[in-house]
Amino acid sequence: MIRMKLPDFKKNDVFKRVRSKMGIPKDYFAKFTVSSDWKEIQIREVLEKGKGIEIPLSQVDICDDNTLEYKGHKVIVYIRDQYNIQNPNKFHISWCSTLQEMNDSGRYDRYVVSSRRDGVFIVNYIDRATNDVIMEEEEIELKVCKNCLRTLNYKSYKFVNYQNRNDIFTKFSIDEFFSTFDSNVHKNPTYSDTTSPVNVYPDNWGNISNKYRESVNWKCEECGKDCSHLKSSLHVHHIDGNKFNCNTKNLKALCNVCHSKQPYHSFSMR
Repeated sequence: MIRMKLPDFKKNDVFKRVRSKMGIPKDYFAKFTVSSDWKEIQIREVLEKGKGIEIPLSQVDICDDNTLEYKGHKVIVYIRDQYNIQNPNKFHISWCSTLQEMNDSGRYDRYVVSSRRDGVFIVNYIDRATNDVIMEEEEIELKVCKNCLRTLNYKSYKFVNYQNRNDIFTKFSIDEFFSTFDSNVHKNPTYSDTTSPVNVYPDNWGNISNKYRESVNWKCEECGKDCSHLKSSLHVHHIDGNKFNCNTKNLKALCNVCHSKQPYHSFSMR
């Protein structure tokens, strides 16, 4: 492919003569504005295509009924990077106890926003042991979170018998839900299903880990244990659960014992 460099219109003699003939002052340069709000266009297009969008957490609120919404558009949230193919995480339609727990533990950014109404979601499957991406951008069906149904008492979910609750869960329709509820969210995930980086360690994770542990003098930031005599016992923990987020504000040096006690850590990795 041939690349062509455009001339500097301010210095090009041909354009300078054209400007002079048109009576355009030498120090005048046009400014262009777009009448439409690009973000609003993007939201509309994304909704029409049934894909997710990235929304800053600060721009989402919780409605009085605990449902989720952004700028008048009904939204749902889910974890895009999954580890269990047989039993994937569920999607959320309200600010339920699960989202509150994940938010309190600093792990809410694992979630992304989607506006799809067909129950199909874009996911990546990651091997927990090897940290390798097994499947990328797979479209699969996810089930609704039962805690969300309970929070909203959707179709009297809390008060019916087990069989009826199971029917509400298995037959849940996003379209029907959105046509019934006015939605709104407390915090909107930073990433969408198409913009979120894959939740794996970066290639230079070893260097990042070593530098961070050195910066705290190889001491556990939780209990103060000195791990300089056995450096492998000091891990670097990602506070929000996103391995790709290696900002120092998201890192914490923890001994293997303190690391194993972190929320959702049944195992520890450096």
